[in-house]
Amino acid sequence: MNRVSAEIKNIIFFLRYPTEYSVGEITLADKFIRLIILLVFELAIIFMLSPFLSIILELFNIDQGKHAVSEMVEQESTLFILVSSVILAPLIEEVMFRLFLRYRRNYPMLILLYLIKKSGVYGKGNIHIPIYRWWRKRFIYIFYVSALMFGAVHMTNYQNGDSLFFLFPIFTFPQIVMGIFLGYIRLKQGFIWSVLLHALHNFILLSLVLIAK
Repeated sequence: MNRVSAEIKNIIFFLRYPTEYSVGEITLADKFIRLIILLVFELAIIFMLSPFLSIILELFNIDQGKHAVSEMVEQESTLFILVSSVILAPLIEEVMFRLFLRYRRNYPMLILLYLIKKSGVYGKGNIHIPIYRWWRKRFIYIFYVSALMFGAVHMTNYQNGDSLFFLFPIFTFPQIVMGIFLGYIRLKQGFIWSVLLHALHNFILLSLVLIAK
């Protein structure tokens, strides 16, 4: 219990002051323990929030339409569902929304800065010094915007997502929460760990859907 409470305190502190790099190294066993704690904690939050989302939808008579996962479960094989949702989707989405959270892994920005430097527009100084200073100063916004973007893209899962897009913070609040946890472990332990947490999350939820099928 001490490890769980300590990790929760670490998460809360991190959410107040997101930073790009973690301090100190932990063992592989401790990394797996953190992974499981985060998985259980974020799933617990999502399951607790889900009834409130249902109440809001019912209260305001909002029709989300059919969910893409429901259609996939009805139309596709179990193997296809697992490969696409547990392997491909986590890898693609983590590349899109979490890989760039490390400055040195923000390849589109690094390529752009390289081209600017080569063009001679910036001059002879090191272009990375002012940009990285800006990056660190505004990292809290970069971190939370990535989680919001992750939530927003999941509006495409809803049949009526286009017309209800302005409500995405409500509809996709569970995904936003998930995006925050994924960002946390990505920065604390590395990119592969956010992919693994994402894959385990999807596997558990999909397993529940397939069992109830």
